[in-house]
Amino acid sequence: MTKRKVLAIIIALTLYVSICSCATEYPQSSETDYPSKYVTFTAVAEGDIAKNIDQRIIYNQTIMYDPDTMVMYTYLDGYISGTMSVLYNADGSLKLYSPNTKYVIFTVVAEGKAGERSYQVIMYDPDTMVMYTYLDGYRAGTMSVIYNADGTLKLYSPEH
Repeated sequence: MTKRKVLAIIIALTLYVSICSCATEYPQSSETDYPSKYVTFTAVAEGDIAKNIDQRIIYNQTIMYDPDTMVMYTYLDGYISGTMSVLYNADGSLKLYSPNTKYVIFTVVAEGKAGERSYQVIMYDPDTMVMYTYLDGYRAGTMSVIYNADGTLKLYSPEH
């Protein structure tokens, strides 16, 4: 190949890659907004959840709310996977955002292996004392509120 043909191919490939790598940009938003097609969540607290014994970081947690409904959610971002869950009050109602409240990340009360490739974390929301469990599998994670046998939400009690 002649030098001109090689140069033309390089220029054409550069233009092709430049055009294909253009991405759709979201409108300007604050650092704490997480926009999507249907809702924009606003973060109110974020931090690392640590193990009780040696304080090693397990997951990063973001507590956020939907400004349209004021319903609050939490997102746990793990090593390979993450999961999202709605937050509840102690009476089982949805936890709603209040601008005059300072929100904090969850407190871990127990953690450990839950099978060959799974890891489980038990934690509670210090604002409501509602307990949650996060199960981190090999390539996926899931989070749920913990229930009592009668269907009510399990609340953390330091005595137990």
